[in-house]
Order: sequence, then C-alpha cells, then structure tokens
Amino acid sequence: MVCIKLGDSTIEYSSEFRFYITTKLRNPHYLPETSVKVTLVNFMITPAGLEDQLLGIVVAREKPELEEQKNNLLLQGAENKRCLWRKLKPKSIKLVWVINQLLSILPFCFFTIADLANIDPMYQYSLPWFINLYIGSIDNSELLFSFLLCINILKAEGWVKEEEWRFLLTGGIGLENPHKNPFTWLPQKSWDEFCRLSELGPFEGLRESIAAEGKGFRVLFDSLNPHEEDIPGEWNEELSDFQKLLIMRCIRFDKMIPAVQKFVMENLGQSFIEPPPFDLGKAFSGQLLLFTP
Repeated sequence: MVCIKLGDSTIEYSSEFRFYITTKLRNPHYLPETSVKVTLVNFMITPAGLEDQLLGIVVAREKPELEEQKNNLLLQGAENKRCLWRKLKPKSIKLVWVINQLLSILPFCFFTIADLANIDPMYQYSLPWFINLYIGSIDNSELLFSFLLCINILKAEGWVKEEEWRFLLTGGIGLENPHKNPFTWLPQKSWDEFCRLSELGPFEGLRESIAAEGKGFRVLFDSLNPHEEDIPGEWNEELSDFQKLLIMRCIRFDKMIPAVQKFVMENLGQSFIEPPPFDLGKAFSGQLLLFTP
C-alpha cells in the first residue's frame, strides 16, 4: 500500500490521484529527498513579464489603435514592421516612447507591494488585485507611490546598497561600543549608531570626524530643520542623498519623516508626497479586490 505522510498523519494514496500543495513563501527551500519526488512549479511573475502585461494594458486602454497596429506588425514580419512604423504619426511614436519609459518603473510597484508580506503575513496581495488597482489608476490618473518604491528603483539602478538600506531600517547591530562618547549633548544611542555607521565603507572615518568637528554637528543636532542643513565637513559633498538619511537617523531620528519626504520629492517629484483625499468607497472596493478569486 502506497501512503503519504501529512504532518503526523499517514494517509493511503492512489496513483490515480494528483496531489497539489501550494505555499505563499516566495522562495521555499525543500530537502533533496523531497525535491526528487515532486515537481516544483514557480508561478511568481518576473519583472519583465509584468512589464509586458502593463504595456499591453496601457496601450489597449489609452490607444487601442496602437494595440491593433502592434498585432499587425507581429504578423507581417520584420520588413513590414519597418514600413508600418514609418507611417505612424510622430505623436503616436512619442506616446509609445513615453509609455515604455514609465513601464521601466511601474513593475517595481507590484514587487514593492509584494515585499510587504515579509513584514507581516497579513499583507497578501495577488497579481489580479494589482492589475485591477493598476487599471483603476489609469482611469483615475492617480498613481500611488511610496518611499519603499523609491528605494527599490534606486536599488535596481545601483544607487542604494543593501547594507546601507538595512542600517536605515535597524540602526545596525547593538553590540557593546568600546568608543567613549566625546560630548555630553549627544545622546548615547546616537553615538553608538554613529560608531556602527562608521564601519560601513563610505562612512569610514565618520566617528573621528564627529569628534573633531563637534561644533558643526552640534548645529545639526540643535537645528529646527536638520534635514535642510548641510552635513559638516567633506561629508556633505561625498555622501549621496540616501546616505545623508543615515546621518539623519543617527543624529535626529525625530526628523526622519520630513527627511524622507524631501528625499522622495527630490527623486520622484512633489506629487509623490502629497496623499490623495480619503475616499471610503474606493478604499472599501479596493479591499474587496483582495478576496476576489
């Protein structure tokens, strides 16, 4: 008799029955003895595949004639494609170019939302939900972005390193600090984070710089708007806008919200930090999409 074990239960199994198991884990790991006995299928969409879907949605809704022309081009081959594209109006060509530029960014929105599941399992969003949200955004001309989306875009472009992103989130691992705080005005927590930050490559020498230029850092600490101030010494020129957020976390954590808003505004634009008016009806319909098969 062939049996399978599910948890603590042993169940009789028939070869005429197909057994499927699904998981919400993004990259599950199975032991070799399990992997050789089953077929593993990954249904997670890739950024390139999502980009193609979003392109088709935008073109079909905004310029249906372009979608029809695209299908004709695919059928008629490379030579006919060149002939047809020469006949397209410059405005249509410009529109297609703009759409492609936008879609190099928009797939990050879905994967940003998917990353929320790593924070808490309650954040579970499906691809159909995202597509419905995306279509609604086209119809209403209101796209919602966040700081996390901005970071994911900069990560993809190589402007944000993973170790620096982790430090912004955690402040580093809180081991015992062998270096004595040289100032009475600087909180011990801030000094400890500065010392841990100095261990990251781009910030090498920061701890010594703070001790030598205490007056300049005191101005930053006492400022009503420290996110608008320059970092003392050579750091203001050497650090990127994102790396300056790490300095802000250490010295004035209470001003991180306006600092992040400034960062998003400078990288994505003013509209991305202005929340839309709350609409209870739309919010409720959006929640319903989470449970739609």
